[in-house]
Amino acid sequence: MLNRNRNVETFLGCENDYEESRIVLYGAPFDSTTSYRPGTRFASRTMRAESYGLETYSPYQDLDLEDAKVFDGGDLELCFGDTERALADIEACARDIVADGKLPFLIGGEHLVTLHLLVLGFSPAADALSLDARHKRSARAGSSVRYGWPIRLLAIVTVVTYFLAAVAKIRVSGWAWVDGTTLGNHIAYSATRLDLLGEPRPPLSAFVIRQEALLGPMALVGLGVELSAPLALLGGWFRRVWVPMARSPGFARVLGG
Repeated sequence: MLNRNRNVETFLGCENDYEESRIVLYGAPFDSTTSYRPGTRFASRTMRAESYGLETYSPYQDLDLEDAKVFDGGDLELCFGDTERALADIEACARDIVADGKLPFLIGGEHLVTLHLLVLGFSPAADALSLDARHKRSARAGSSVRYGWPIRLLAIVTVVTYFLAAVAKIRVSGWAWVDGTTLGNHIAYSATRLDLLGEPRPPLSAFVIRQEALLGPMALVGLGVELSAPLALLGGWFRRVWVPMARSPGFARVLGG
């Protein structure tokens, strides 16, 4: 849920109150389907810190960011390891902001979030929840395709993202990924980085790194889940099997990514 109170740490020039603002900025610390190195969940926090190296006034546009009336709502608390729930929370926040007559502005997170919000931004769903929706029901009869395509497209975007992540692993790492070498380096790097940032490391990372025999099978299972993602679009038992595997928090406890 979005924090509508003033935050201690904000983006440069975005210290306005929620009620008076026209634009609402919020961060999505989302890092679930990155294909090589995790860290996109730290993007929004880093962007806020680095923004103070800039200036609010642009001489090229003769505009000042402080005149735009932007409120920084901070970062959302997203469920780590559950991609669909995280995306649903991000979507719900954007819809709440739009319902208040304001423009949502998302920072941070991976591009899967960007793609989903782009689809939702062009979806014709608002009139279904409007005050005069009762008077539009007859006009909407038989228009399930019109209102169903955003969900179908979101499913396709998610599946393509998983599949391309597997392709990237094979093209960049090759056999080093399949035999678990790259996965082991990835786990060690992620755990070390979290230690340096003062955040808790994934609880199973140290154990898995010491068990080299587990890395190969883990890498193959993860690669298999990503390569089989298009099968989920077939529906039926393909979807019932693939979705729980893709949403499994097991790898999240190991990778922290």
